[in-house]
Amino acid sequence: MNLWVLGSGSSGNAILLETARSRILVDAGFSPRVLKQRLAVADVAPDSIEAVVVTHEHTDHIAGLPRRRMQEQSALDDMVLYLCSDSSRQVTGSVFTLDDGQVL
Repeated sequence: MNLWVLGSGSSGNAILLETARSRILVDAGFSPRVLKQRLAVADVAPDSIEAVVVTHEHTDHIAGLPRRRMQEQSALDDMVLYLCSDSSRQVTGSVFTLDDGQVL
């Protein structure tokens, strides 16, 4: 297992976890441009990341997620997002639910 702290602090938070089979980003608190640069330092292509787990909806944890700022395409546009219901509402404007009605 590899772990990269791409940044941690009030200006942004992102941690990349990698196993032999997958890559998961915990938080995406940098602009899409900065996030791509920090992933490049770790020699990781953004499209090789399978999912993003968001710990909470503060800007320093979600700035790189696809959302309201459509003028800047996110490196994470096609990724699976795991969010609590409050974060889902903040990031997307709605709450995603599973088929059985559980709130993600």
